[in-house]
Amino acid sequence: MFLDSHVLFSAIDLTGVASGVATREGLALLREAGALTVAFDTTLGEMRRILSLYEDRLATAQGRLSLYPTPLARHSLTAKLTPSDIRTVSATLERRLSRVGMAVRTVPTHDARYTLDEPALGAALADPSDHDAEKPRVRHDVDCVAAVLTLRAGKHPPAIETSAALFCTTSGRVIRNVQRWHREQGEHGAPPIVHQAALTSIAWVKRPATARAVKMHELAALCVSALRPTRETWERFVSNVRKLRQDNVLTDDETVALVASEMTDPMLAAIDDDMEPDADTIQDAIERVRESYREDAQAATNAAIQAARSDASIAQEAAVSASARADTLEQAIESDVQSRANRIAKAAFAVGTFITVVAAVVSIPGVIESGGAAWVWSARIVAAASAAFGAHSQIHGPSLRDLRSQLQRWTADRLRQRSAIGRSRQPPALDV
Repeated sequence: MFLDSHVLFSAIDLTGVASGVATREGLALLREAGALTVAFDTTLGEMRRILSLYEDRLATAQGRLSLYPTPLARHSLTAKLTPSDIRTVSATLERRLSRVGMAVRTVPTHDARYTLDEPALGAALADPSDHDAEKPRVRHDVDCVAAVLTLRAGKHPPAIETSAALFCTTSGRVIRNVQRWHREQGEHGAPPIVHQAALTSIAWVKRPATARAVKMHELAALCVSALRPTRETWERFVSNVRKLRQDNVLTDDETVALVASEMTDPMLAAIDDDMEPDADTIQDAIERVRESYREDAQAATNAAIQAARSDASIAQEAAVSASARADTLEQAIESDVQSRANRIAKAAFAVGTFITVVAAVVSIPGVIESGGAAWVWSARIVAAASAAFGAHSQIHGPSLRDLRSQLQRWTADRLRQRSAIGRSRQPPALDV
């Protein structure tokens, strides 16, 4: 079963959620029934040509307006795919198809004994507006049908289930034209082309318990397709949007938003159902979609403002918390500095007091001479130190207690400086 590009795009989720689910479930059902799901390498080439076209047109507002609203176009616009996204899809096409169970095969060598009248088939598949049978799309379909007939090698399977090869698509126009051409060639048996839904229906009737929801999902995909406008209505819509853009009523961003809005298709489809579309009804639809877009934009703006305010509040709370932590750290450092400075000052004061007391003792007559030589020299040193301190106090004035206070302040300043230098050398802490 060789799949057309329409089916393959759906299988890799490029035509919307509904059609993607229905297509994958349908193909899984067919594989369980014994079918081999395959894609011709020429079909991958056609897919890449289509993606290249989308890559070019999605880059500009005018290019987006030139896209006819096929499922692929609608998904590309509503999902806001960029040219870079499209290039990525094109580069990974084989891998994406492999993940959904698709194998890729080379088109078999052409054998004119089995391919019937290919020029007549090309003429049948050509667009009635230009009758160009050499367009890449037409040539692709002709080559795929010829490849299926070559693989059948002139055999005429009585039923689809017994066919050695089939070309599977979702284009009703292509299926009708190929099947009519097949009959006009005098052929009988199963035609070389069939609709994907027809195949899944056959498999589901034979094995309904295998995939109970597949037909429901196909119906959902069909309903989504029914919500799309006709080509005539879409072209009128695009023409009005272009005119509004030329008159500077719409900006480029608003033009893109109108084309990509999920409301546009249902609103235009409703116009098709209710009346013959004219300029007024199209303009009314544009204004309603535009108003909805503005409301969505305003809601998004309000949400962004609220998020910014929330972030600012969080940042402010973090700053207050950091400031509180810094104050706590400074207080702890200051308490440690005062404690250490106080201990040092007390020790120095104790030493000074001891020297003064000893000096007072040794100043008593006869005390120095009462000991040995070591005692004499020690007593003289203590007396000299006490005398020097006394002279200093007489000249400069501070007492031993005052010196203790000065020493405590000086020591605290030095400890603060060392603490500040140590913190500056440490790497900043990460607030996780």
